Amino acid sequence: MKTKPFAALCAAVTTLGAAQAETVCTAASLRGNWVVSAVAPGGSPTSICEVSVDRRGRFAGDCITTDPDGSGGVVTLTPETRGRLSMRAGCRVIGTFELNDPLYGWTSASIEGWVWAPTADVPTAGRLLMTQPFQGQNLHLIVDLMRRHPNTTPITE
Repeated sequence: MKTKPFAALCAAVTTLGAAQAETVCTAASLRGNWVVSAVAPGGSPTSICEVSVDRRGRFAGDCITTDPDGSGGVVTLTPETRGRLSMRAGCRVIGTFELNDPLYGWTSASIEGWVWAPTADVPTAGRLLMTQPFQGQNLHLIVDLMRRHPNTTPITE
């Protein structure tokens, strides 16, 4: 009797793995609108961006970034972003992410990670590691991707 739950769990994991393996990962499968969210270590700043990816993997969009101002308030910025994503084998994504920071101008970071779909379809979600050189160190940030539903109101409206 104790092996049945374990067998069911193994079957579920195998099914999930098989579904993810069927994700259509071609250069053009990233095309479309995505929501990109990131929270810096320590919880601040937080950013959410909406980007549109073209068939060659180039993207551009707008972000909303919030950060405490040190006196109990919150600073909200709306920088623009741009970059490029490339699809690799196994649904691996690499690329660059640039942000027009009001304090530093255009800053650049490298990104890499994976995308997936719950069924045999184009990717609908992903997780990336962003690495940005800053003041002699590399800052690392986990970034989540979700394909934006076409009927959703843009975040900047």
